[in-house]
Amino acid sequence: MKLRFYFPILLILFLGTAPRAFALEPKEVVGNYELTDAFEMAGLLMMKADQKYTAGFTYGAADWTEEGIWKIQGDEIVLEGARFKVKNQLISNFFLPSGTRFKYKDGKLAGTDPARKLSFVDPNKTPSPKKKTADSAGAGRMRVKGSVVKRDADYLVVKTGKECMHFDMHSLSESVLKVAQVGKSIDVEIPYSSIIGGGSCP
Repeated sequence: MKLRFYFPILLILFLGTAPRAFALEPKEVVGNYELTDAFEMAGLLMMKADQKYTAGFTYGAADWTEEGIWKIQGDEIVLEGARFKVKNQLISNFFLPSGTRFKYKDGKLAGTDPARKLSFVDPNKTPSPKKKTADSAGAGRMRVKGSVVKRDADYLVVKTGKECMHFDMHSLSESVLKVAQVGKSIDVEIPYSSIIGGGSCP
């Protein structure tokens, strides 16, 4: 009898103090995010493990860098303390002012301000498509099929058909580096931002 009386109270206490299974963890957010869907503008947002961020942007003749701190509030990520690290005289306002908020899901930061469509993607975290085709790849990546003809400390060169594509070794994921061996065939997803160029094969 006493147990039936206390059980609802104990259940409420437990649920009130138990951690939420769906809470966003800082380690999920850490990474390098590329600006997407911004006309004639390039940007990179680096979310660091110490909860500081650095963001660099290029728009026409203007290049500038912003920095600050990020924190998690509920299920959102909030940027604070915005300041210019490298200022350009053509730029008067922050691209990511203090108070900018994002929702995070599957390697994507989506801005919550409906008046300003803003999104960044970490191509090393976005999932591959569920339905795979010959050229399918996750957001921010392309499918690269061919044979590795060169690999050194800085460059990966893959022969795809009659030409070769050159990639920056420093921006490739561990899964790509693991299979990218000279003389071997590969079929991998590589971030667009890793592409250095293309041309004749060595």
